Amino acid sequence: RTSHNRVMQEKGKLSRDLKRLQSHAQAIEPTLTEIRQKYEGAQKELVMSRLEREKLHARIASLEEKLREVETNGGATSGNAPAAAASTSAATNTAKKQQPVPGATAAGRDPNATLGPITKWPADQRPNPYLNQVIKAPSNIASWSCRAQFKAHTMAVTRVALHPKKPVVATSSDDGTWR
Repeated sequence: RTSHNRVMQEKGKLSRDLKRLQSHAQAIEPTLTEIRQKYEGAQKELVMSRLEREKLHARIASLEEKLREVETNGGATSGNAPAAAASTSAATNTAKKQQPVPGATAAGRDPNATLGPITKWPADQRPNPYLNQVIKAPSNIASWSCRAQFKAHTMAVTRVALHPKKPVVATSSDDGTWR
């Protein structure tokens, strides 16, 4: 009988210890999750910094090669030297011009992180096939009638665009949506 009481006491003690440890584990779980996220973020930053460093080393090597070419050519081809110097300075300027990531501090990311170099839109060199085409108005607008209505916007419609060939209409609104 005494051994049974001792076994029951030990069982009670073990169950109390188990409950205490479970509550402790639940209490530290958010901290562990936060630490895990910080670790993963640090690992990503490490990889990104290594990639950035490798890119910069490659850029430095190519710029040094261009500089050597300019120096070896010297004054023999003075027309190429300014162009090479301009391309070298343009490459370093694009490396310097970096825009910060919007909302980086609000999202808990590094505020010094960048999206990349600022670039200009390329010039549109494609010919416009519709440039010299005369678009005729529909001949019988008065006979048009409303066939359907639907509520697509909560505010006033600001623009309407009709597709020239397909039966498609696009609208934009002051509510910031387009349909």
